[in-house]
Amino acid sequence: MILYDYKKMKNCSNLNIRPYKPEKDESLIFNIWQNTIGDIWPLDRHTFSQIIKNQEHYKEGHFVAEKDGNVIGFAATHAKRDTSELMLILVDKRIPKTGLWETALELCN
Repeated sequence: MILYDYKKMKNCSNLNIRPYKPEKDESLIFNIWQNTIGDIWPLDRHTFSQIIKNQEHYKEGHFVAEKDGNVIGFAATHAKRDTSELMLILVDKRIPKTGLWETALELCN
C-alpha cells in the first residue's frame, strides 16, 4: 500500500522507503543513532535493540529510508486504534541533503 508518493517530491529521486527488517537493518540503524544523537542520548547496542523491539507493532510500524541502496534514515511509528504516532525519526547526518527530513515533515502535516 502506498501512503504517499514521495518520489514526486524534490530531492527525493532514488529514495526508497521500506519496512524495517531487524535482522538486516538493526546494526545500520544503531550506527545512524550513534552518529546522529549518540552523544546526546548514549545507548549500548542491547538497550537500543530492546527499545526498538519494545513497540508492539514494530514489524509493521518501523520504516527504513534508502538512497541509492544505502540506508540513510529510520522512522518508528506506533499505531493505536484509529491514530498513529511518529515516535522517532533519524536521518544520517553524514549523508548530503536528500530531502528526507522535509519529506517526513510534509507527511506529518
